[in-house]
Amino acid sequence: MTRGPNIDQGELFEVADRLEAEGKEVTALAVQTALGRGSYTTVYKYLEAWRASRPAPVAPVSFQMPDPVRNIFAGAWRMALMESAKETEVVKVKAAEDLKNAAAQLQGALEAIEKLELAAEASATEIASLKESAQQKQMALSKAESELAARAAASEELRRQLVDREVEIARLREELAKGRTERDLAVREAAELKGKMTAIISQNDALLKRVGKR
Repeated sequence: MTRGPNIDQGELFEVADRLEAEGKEVTALAVQTALGRGSYTTVYKYLEAWRASRPAPVAPVSFQMPDPVRNIFAGAWRMALMESAKETEVVKVKAAEDLKNAAAQLQGALEAIEKLELAAEASATEIASLKESAQQKQMALSKAESELAARAAASEELRRQLVDREVEIARLREELAKGRTERDLAVREAAELKGKMTAIISQNDALLKRVGKR
């Protein structure tokens, strides 16, 4: 769970009170789950303050014990205290050591959780950065694909125009070849006409000479 926005003490107190009213166990995990955010260290700190603010339990109602009974009870109690003094001291020492060890373990666990939360935040930031970079690359790829498609369309248009021009060039070549054939034919016809005209002129000259001699 990521930290999200910071939580304040009053907000945690309200959630803890609600969980207690619902008969649920008020733990750091339960409170953080109900809040939906917040680091374990902050939740634990505010939860300890909430527990300290709880009203003290009501003391049981006392009653006056008769003197003989009280004397007997006091004697028995002193005997029990004397017999269990050593055991009680051992238990106290062990309990203090256990409490000290538990506190040290708890502090270590809180520090480890803090490190994990910081690492999770760093990972979340890195993931967000990678997502943004991936989106930018995707946009660049889409743009490149669009440009490539446009260039492909332009290339296809140029290819079509080239084919059209090749067809036009072939047609012009055919017309040019036809024109050359017609030109050659016209040259030959002109040569033939020139030959005929030359022959006619020669014949006319010969005819005129004969007429002149007469």
